[in-house]
Amino acid sequence: MNTFRRPVLSAVCVAAIASTFGTAASAGTVTTDGDQDIVIGTKGGLKIGTKDKAFSFQLGGRLQWDAYYFDGLYTNEDGGGPSNETLLRRGRLETKGTVFTDWSYAFSVNFGTDDGGEFQDAGFAYNGFKGHSIFLGRGKEPIGLEELTSSKSITTIERAFFNDATDTDDQSDYGIRYDGWTDTFTWSTGLFNLNGNVEEEGGNGDDIFAWTSRAVFKPIVTKDQVAHIGAAYSIRSINDDRAFGAATTRAGVRGGDRPVLLNLPVGYVSDYDGQIGLEALYIAGPASVQGEYFRRDLDGANGGPDADVNGFYIQAAYTITGEARGYKSASAVPDKIKPKSARGAYEVFARYDWVNADVDGSDDREVSGIRLGLNWYANDYIRFGMNYIYADSDNLVNNDEDGNAVALRGQIAF
Repeated sequence: MNTFRRPVLSAVCVAAIASTFGTAASAGTVTTDGDQDIVIGTKGGLKIGTKDKAFSFQLGGRLQWDAYYFDGLYTNEDGGGPSNETLLRRGRLETKGTVFTDWSYAFSVNFGTDDGGEFQDAGFAYNGFKGHSIFLGRGKEPIGLEELTSSKSITTIERAFFNDATDTDDQSDYGIRYDGWTDTFTWSTGLFNLNGNVEEEGGNGDDIFAWTSRAVFKPIVTKDQVAHIGAAYSIRSINDDRAFGAATTRAGVRGGDRPVLLNLPVGYVSDYDGQIGLEALYIAGPASVQGEYFRRDLDGANGGPDADVNGFYIQAAYTITGEARGYKSASAVPDKIKPKSARGAYEVFARYDWVNADVDGSDDREVSGIRLGLNWYANDYIRFGMNYIYADSDNLVNNDEDGNAVALRGQIAF
């Protein structure tokens, strides 16, 4: 067992013991010798805090197990036969809380086999002004409706076809972000260090920064109805040229052979990388519709070719048992469905994805596909999902033109 996983597993054991004792406690409030009572909550994880809410600690996490069957486009060899794969997609331990009323913190670590043991979020924020927050640390950049939605709450098992080509789907090394919100608007902007991503893409290891911003207009936000439209923009490599490898797409699965989109020359360097996203969401009772458009422009440095990626998806979902999808107004992202009865909630959805990549002097490369699926929310914390994916491609190298996949997921998150 490596040195990283020992403390993580120890923390999991401590969390389990603490949750066991918390659940066994019949009282919600514990009186101490100090000025403030300690409030212990056990619904949805362990929560401990002072009665005046000046200090708090919350422990949570998620486990997501996936199983796949795929053929054609998704297999590891051109013309290869059907194959299958199982994996622990995410195993995450999460903590967050409040310090001296106006300060908050968040820390989470992945220890699943797919993520390989890494920090997910690690930072703190000042929240002393109502409707405003300043965050410093490792976290997501404010771009992409589905990317900003927790993996616990997205409708499909995997995110958009264009997600891997955005370069904003991984956490930055660190950054500073300002968030603001009112009843009808949410906005966010920040400066982020991308050094870790640069090294993965063949860069020289120098710190590379991005400026990323998002704004959302929410004319309707009620318990059962939400109307939401937004836009985001990111300027990458604002202080230096940047090296790239190929851009890929998961095409709705994890594992298998990711279809390659951009086939940039070896050593390709960009001196401009701009990304834009448009998003829309509408929830009306048990029905919801959402969609996004994405565009990425790369300008080749040193006489290299320019390149661009375009993508979009449109998704419609319906909860058969009548529950409305949740919505977090401050951050302007959807939340999970919470069942109203012991039988759970059942959701069906249909989705169309498309992504296209173009390098000057080369043929366009394209992947499109449909996804059909069923989700069963057994309760607030346990969920099972099944997705069928059909994908079709043009001009990809070393891949079949089309393929099918069936994805299954079991999830517990609290």
